[in-house]
Amino acid sequence: MRSLAAPSVCALLALAGCPSSRTDAPGPGGSAIASASAILPSPFSSSARGRSSLPENAIDEATAGVALRAGVGIPSDPGATGGEVVALRLDFSMRRQLIVPPAREPSFAGRAGALSIELADGRARVRLGPATFALPQGSELRLARGYVGELWVAQEGAPSSGYRVVPPGALRTFLTEGRADVVPFGPTRVLGSSPIELLGRTGERTVLTTPYGRVSLDQIPAPHPSARAQAVAPPSARSDAGRPPDAGVEPPPTLGLEGAGEPLCRALLELVASDRAFGGAPCDGERIPVRFEVAWAGGGGLLFEATAIREHAMARDDLAFPPVRARVGAAPAVGDGASFLVEPPRTDSAPLELVDGALVPRVAIVDGALVGWIAPGRSLTVAVARGKRHVEWQSLLGEAAEVALDAEPPARVTAGQALPAPLPSASAMASVRVHP
Repeated sequence: MRSLAAPSVCALLALAGCPSSRTDAPGPGGSAIASASAILPSPFSSSARGRSSLPENAIDEATAGVALRAGVGIPSDPGATGGEVVALRLDFSMRRQLIVPPAREPSFAGRAGALSIELADGRARVRLGPATFALPQGSELRLARGYVGELWVAQEGAPSSGYRVVPPGALRTFLTEGRADVVPFGPTRVLGSSPIELLGRTGERTVLTTPYGRVSLDQIPAPHPSARAQAVAPPSARSDAGRPPDAGVEPPPTLGLEGAGEPLCRALLELVASDRAFGGAPCDGERIPVRFEVAWAGGGGLLFEATAIREHAMARDDLAFPPVRARVGAAPAVGDGASFLVEPPRTDSAPLELVDGALVPRVAIVDGALVGWIAPGRSLTVAVARGKRHVEWQSLLGEAAEVALDAEPPARVTAGQALPAPLPSASAMASVRVHP
């Protein structure tokens, strides 16, 4: 009996996402600590394709690929050969569900950021724009079909150079706090599907639920490889025999997604801790997510929606998984916060000090406008129009929202406190500083 109980306990611990004792911290000289025996199998080999490193009895449909693990090396990308590919680029807007006065009704009126996503050759690159999450602007996430989990890649020349492994279940805390703490996955119930049309293309909307909330996922069919695969030389360049003289010239790159939409879909489902991040419907290699809306169980909501889609050529190495010639680096520097205000109000203004008294980063919203995000124990002072102002606090993903309140500046509003405090004197200049 003892020999049977031990594997069951291990399976349960793996399902709960318990962190490993190993870390992916760089060793001497900046190289990752990973022995030859601690290298993940390549999902592109026949022996590992369609297989997960999780116990088979832990997740019923763990078929999406090899689960990334901290401290375990990743085989080099066989497709990173220095060539070019034609990628499908999607520009996404990110919006939060806000309560905007005077209606006081929830709506997706507040734009919270932007994402740029490129898909090709079974890979996806997600570039983070301003006002998106707490990660440094210009950094990116890379996804690959055949792997479960993500890689965070620092912007070139940034203090936190290299890349960082984000194992399955850690994407939520990594985006909001820069830490790879694993969140346990929960069961997913698919409620149904219906046809939709977005960006001039027809697709399908799937509605599903998890313990974290209700999800509406819109996907469109993935474009097939472009018909311009063969280059035709102009008549003047042809030989007398009617064939091009440079027969060895390679044709221009063509669009080939090779299932790149699937890892993007599974990463989105990871935000709601869906066990379908490991495999199963509604994600597959024949579709591309273009809209993702979640209504959190505790209130609030988040919306990712594609605003443009187009093809463009890019270097294949820019999609490499892992990045070419990059090493495992330090965790991202999250920082103290940031103001998203472009210009001060044109009317008579007064200072409003916003203090994050919570244990995690918070987003401050004033009169339906996203003012900025603030790290725990920090404050952001902004100039706002005089008069009664409507203040909301949310977590960076919007799953936690406090009761909105009204404040009349000059005042100090602290996350976690029910009433605003008067602020006798403060600078109206936007700044981020340590809370006194």
